[in-house]
Amino acid sequence: MKGFASDNNAGVHPEILDAIKKVNIDHTIGYGDDSYTRSAIQIIKKTLGKKCEVFFVFNGTAANVLGISALSKSYHAVICPETAHLYEDECGAPEKFSGCKLLTVKTNDGKLTVDMIKTQLKGIGFEHHVQPRIVSISQSTELGTVYTFEEIKTIARFAHQNNMYLHMDGARIYNAAVHLNESLKKLTNDAGVDILSLGGTKNGMMYGEAVVFFNNKLAINFQYIRKQGMQLSSKMRFIAAQFEALFTNDLWEKNASHSNRMALLLAKQIHDIPQVKITQKVQSNAVFATVPPYYISELQKKYFFYEWDEDKSEVRWMCSFDTTEEDINKFIKHIKNTIGVEEEKKCHVCENKSLELINDKKKNLNYYSCNNCGYIFIDPAKIPSIEKEKERYLKHNNAEENSGYAEMFEDFIETGIDPHNQGIKTALDFGCGPTPVLQGLLEKHGIKTDIYDPFFFPEKVYTNKKYDLITCTEVFEHLYNPMAIMEMFAHHLNQNGIIAIMTMFHPNDKTEFLKWWYRRDVTHISFFSPHTMEYMASRFGLHVIMCSRKNICIIEKPGNSL
Repeated sequence: MKGFASDNNAGVHPEILDAIKKVNIDHTIGYGDDSYTRSAIQIIKKTLGKKCEVFFVFNGTAANVLGISALSKSYHAVICPETAHLYEDECGAPEKFSGCKLLTVKTNDGKLTVDMIKTQLKGIGFEHHVQPRIVSISQSTELGTVYTFEEIKTIARFAHQNNMYLHMDGARIYNAAVHLNESLKKLTNDAGVDILSLGGTKNGMMYGEAVVFFNNKLAINFQYIRKQGMQLSSKMRFIAAQFEALFTNDLWEKNASHSNRMALLLAKQIHDIPQVKITQKVQSNAVFATVPPYYISELQKKYFFYEWDEDKSEVRWMCSFDTTEEDINKFIKHIKNTIGVEEEKKCHVCENKSLELINDKKKNLNYYSCNNCGYIFIDPAKIPSIEKEKERYLKHNNAEENSGYAEMFEDFIETGIDPHNQGIKTALDFGCGPTPVLQGLLEKHGIKTDIYDPFFFPEKVYTNKKYDLITCTEVFEHLYNPMAIMEMFAHHLNQNGIIAIMTMFHPNDKTEFLKWWYRRDVTHISFFSPHTMEYMASRFGLHVIMCSRKNICIIEKPGNSL
């Protein structure tokens, strides 16, 4: 199965493989002094500029680090966005091998501007400060956005006016070029870039990148830097053959155009899922989006991708040259099934398609009620954004100092947990909120308690663990697909363990529901009855042992449960 984690995870384009096979004959001189390498260098020069100098290396980190090392000394600094691969994903290699410092700038879209660069131009000529020497930009950026020709040219001009060089991490430069419908030469050489890390691996090659100097004077002695950097390939013809194939018949453009097109298709279909919000412009082969945090790990069980920013519940989905429309359609279907969005209205709990519409004319809200299991849910178009949901939580006075809040949990423990405490030693408080009051109370009862909250304590501490008790207080009303969470609870619960849920049970009457105070909170989107809880529990081999009062449900995992 193809995933959406990275274009590095894709296979090798068939034409690239054929090119490798074609040079895998006889013997030829090593270390790049062969006709295949010379031919590949010439075709790249023809594309980027006849006067440039081209050096092949094994990977992108080497291209970035060695390129920067050629232009800097240990007292120099490189200015880059805080999202730069150079800063985030190269394990300190730039500092270790070049000796220079990275000065990072916060950006909203991964792109530097002259004004941002100016903030780092301090202490020029002052011997106590590092001296800015290089500005590094990524094209396309790590957030999938692209620099226009004019933006690059403006940065280059400013860098040169201030005795600095412009480095471009071009791991995905091909995607930027096809988005802008510009030539590679225009976006680099013509725009004033001094040195380019020219990608290959992310656009269909097996391995290999290139360091390209547009001012050949800067390339003096780079051959020695490459050798010391352990990047002089003895069988360089196998890297060269790949680049020649990539630059023949515009294969680079075909591959990048396809991956960009797949990203746009993915983004278009994501727009139909109200719970998922795209966070960056889709200008290359990347789609960034926020996903309800409860469902990210569920999605990842089938499709591997990266959670980009846990605090924002933001993920990154990458498309590749070999991503197909069928891959996109299957992934979208998986997202919809996991989150609870269907092509046709049906109950998210029992999948009953015969639903009763409950219309609130005053607030222009529609709810759907299932007569089979008692579940009621809001129209997905009215689901609040993740940002609004978190903002709402922060307004709650959920602190230990709030005596009413603490008393609510003490009552919850006394009423719901204590009567069923048969040697409970470990617990997970799922959805603990900004202040884990319940954790403190449980630990006073001698129960070691882990906490998780997608907004405030997002580390998934429950991974590879099982618990005697899982508490979930005032959380289920925020879930659009409660079955996914119940399934997860069943998986992480020990035999004979219990799940203690607190959520207000709705009045089983349409008129009373419309008057009900509990639905006034815009983040409350799902509503349950005791019968709903019984149905959900039974689906996963669990059974309800108590539904007390109006808002507490205790569910047990029998000792013989699968």
